[in-house]
Amino acid sequence: MLQKIIFLSFIFALVSCSEANRPTSEQEIKVSTSRPIGNQQNEGDRSTIAHVRIVDLDQDGLQDVLVCDVLGQSVGWIRQQLDGSYEERPILENINGAVHAEAIDIDGDTDLDVVIAAMGVILPSDAKLGKIFILENDGNEKFNRRIIAENIERVTDVQAGDLDGDGDMDLSVAQFGYTKGRVQWFRNDGDWVFTPQLLINRSGAIHAPIVDIDNDGDLDILALLSQEWETVYAFINEGEGVFVTKILHDVADADFSSSGIEVVDLDQDGDSDVVWTNGDAVVTTDYRPLPTHGLQWLENHGDLEFEFHRIGQMDGAYGPCAIDMDGDGDFDIVTVAEFAYWDNPETRSIVWWEQIEDMQFVPHTIAKRPTHLVTCDAGDMDSNGSADIVVGGMALYPPFEHITRVSLFNNDGLVEEVWNESKSYPVSVQERLAVAKNAGEKGMILQANGFDSRGAYRAAMEEDPKNAKWPFYLGILDLRLGDSTSALAMFEIAEKLDSSYAPLQARIGELYVGMDKREKAKVKFLEASTDYAKVMLARLEAENGNWPEVIRILDGVDIQAGSALVLTANAILNGDKERKIPAIDMGFQMKDPWLDEVEEECVLASHLVTQAQNDYIAGDIDSAMRLLRRAIELDTSDKDARLALSNILLRSDQLTPVTLREAITHLEAGLIADPAYVMTRTKYGWALYLAQRFAEAEEVWTSVIIDEPLHAVVLSNLGQLKLVQKNYSASYEYYKKALSVPEDSPFALSGSLPLRGATLYRFALAAKNLGKKDEALNALIIAADYSPSDADIQFELGNIYIGMQKFNDALAPIELANAITPNKPRILAALGYTWFNLKNTARAIDFLERSIHLAPTFALAWYHLGNAQLAHGDSSAARESFTMAVQLQPKFVPAREALSKLN
Repeated sequence: MLQKIIFLSFIFALVSCSEANRPTSEQEIKVSTSRPIGNQQNEGDRSTIAHVRIVDLDQDGLQDVLVCDVLGQSVGWIRQQLDGSYEERPILENINGAVHAEAIDIDGDTDLDVVIAAMGVILPSDAKLGKIFILENDGNEKFNRRIIAENIERVTDVQAGDLDGDGDMDLSVAQFGYTKGRVQWFRNDGDWVFTPQLLINRSGAIHAPIVDIDNDGDLDILALLSQEWETVYAFINEGEGVFVTKILHDVADADFSSSGIEVVDLDQDGDSDVVWTNGDAVVTTDYRPLPTHGLQWLENHGDLEFEFHRIGQMDGAYGPCAIDMDGDGDFDIVTVAEFAYWDNPETRSIVWWEQIEDMQFVPHTIAKRPTHLVTCDAGDMDSNGSADIVVGGMALYPPFEHITRVSLFNNDGLVEEVWNESKSYPVSVQERLAVAKNAGEKGMILQANGFDSRGAYRAAMEEDPKNAKWPFYLGILDLRLGDSTSALAMFEIAEKLDSSYAPLQARIGELYVGMDKREKAKVKFLEASTDYAKVMLARLEAENGNWPEVIRILDGVDIQAGSALVLTANAILNGDKERKIPAIDMGFQMKDPWLDEVEEECVLASHLVTQAQNDYIAGDIDSAMRLLRRAIELDTSDKDARLALSNILLRSDQLTPVTLREAITHLEAGLIADPAYVMTRTKYGWALYLAQRFAEAEEVWTSVIIDEPLHAVVLSNLGQLKLVQKNYSASYEYYKKALSVPEDSPFALSGSLPLRGATLYRFALAAKNLGKKDEALNALIIAADYSPSDADIQFELGNIYIGMQKFNDALAPIELANAITPNKPRILAALGYTWFNLKNTARAIDFLERSIHLAPTFALAWYHLGNAQLAHGDSSAARESFTMAVQLQPKFVPAREALSKLN
């Protein structure tokens, strides 16, 4: 399922490794038959299947499939018929964000019930939208819906097992949340009542499988935490519901992008191992894989000691599913790809990792179509003795030509194709390697451009054994692949050669944290003494609740992550116990001059864009722009580099007539390279809009809507364009359509609440101008909740209450608007008018006089001041105010009439 998608508030095109970094030697396998099963998608649909699970739900001897359909707001049962066909019917409807389903006998009546995890929305949110359902089977596959928990952090996984040894089924629950999440177990108290028990209070939980991981006869819970943590936890059952926390493996890299685990005795030695994929994507302008995506496993050596093994690279790897695919008696692994380069027809969508001797795995491409696969399961669907594969598609980004909802791949025999042994480097890399002075420099060139540099660095360690950079770079390579143990070994070698390099000390400290060696980590962070290390040190103190020490450590640290921790510390010390420790992930990156030297060796445009992405996230805008310009020089047809640079140039803090012209130039060049690319077209329309080339902007955006009718961002842009042109009817309709696009659609509005609030605000303006005051009011109430610090929204909310003569309701939002942006004449005048209608003429006069002092030509404020003065008994002053209003605006009829009455 979709586990982790981080929507950042900036807009930036992400690109990762080039084709050169993909596996170049693998066998290609064809499965003889494949077909869609269950309900078929209509033309133009974008499938959003979060999970599939093979199970004989009705226990008739034929395997069926449970399917979680996010946009369909349902959990379906795809039932296999006697003739081998499949029919789907919903077993749970009108459910938001159902993402995981398991069939198990919860109530002990021998039939299979269904346990369901629901996130509410799959896009990032800290809103408590999560729910847990159990569908109680009556024995005839009619299901009684029972809500076990609701209004909790977004739930990604629910598993069942007898955790407290009392003979009934309890639940393990993973709650991803966003910056606030947790892992819990729910004790079964009988009569469908379950009581939650906290295991860990951290965001990013993906899976929570139940297994006897220590082979002591009771059930434990494992949990995979992604996002900033990238850690596999074990909660060891001590009996009677008491669990002890143990870290099985931690990756000290927030970009590792965990996407799933499965617990299985992979090496068949009698204990449980962990199969683990990393293939999630960071989302900004578009989705892109990372070069470190792939598959690995944790080998269980007993006594809760696990060894990390990298299996192989795969863009966007999800799954995983361990099963004997070839009938040779050992476990193979199947993975699918969600975030990959789908415009390349050679991109792998399903891979079978065949286990051969000595726990080695050989990858075979099962399929390249359908694309955008986020979930898979394997089992014998046709009862022929071999394992088949069921996949589910989640089409979050184009191209959409080869997407599926649910498909079955029957295993009717495997056919090997010829090995591909191509390992050539691009010409630009070959030229750079040809002038390299030594093995170390060759390693840096290969690393910078996405190729295997380990051999060169090992050679460099022999040639130049006193240089700490070579083991340091090897450690970085291990770190990014998730092999923390090997990374630490390399870093320790580097430390013996140069213990003064602060980033090295900080990285060792991070690895110690992941190994739960907190005191050793503190020593390393103190030795590093950089702002980054101080934040890491402060976070350790925060986890222990030592908030005064957090504030002391971060005194003088001027980076966003440190400021967030200080705000949290102050809030908690002031009594706000609900304030959570903020997530520290991709926006918080270490300055590392040695790695900067590697990046300077990059000669491939796509890798320069990846580097620019990292610099942008870290806040180094100048470096990001420099790298993007280099990428464009190297490859003038690189649409992603041009789009990424344009996104920076069009930022409000960068926008000038010069940057606007440059952005338009880059976007037009990007469209020459790929005229159909939706992201470029959308941004090009925005650039034209900013240039006030409204007709051209409308033409571009309209063409996007023809191709993608549910492109909410473009619909909203068109609404804004029509609002500026005062075509309120058209603006209203565009905004209405944009806001009706489901939140989990590929082109939904931003998950950012302030941005959604801004859209609702503009929709309210259009609705208000059409006389639809109730719709405008409702939109503004939600907008104010989404973005409480937006003065425009608060003022407009108060203003519409004024128009409805609800002055008591108007006062609070207008006062808030004044507090956010003080000394604005319109806001002060509105406050004065509100107080006048609340019969407090003294306060009304004060605010109106302040408004006029700031804006002496504000005729309406003079008129309201006159009315307040008159009500206060000062007719002389009122006469002067009405006179000024008429002088400033001679056709101001109410002011003229008021003056006439006084004369």
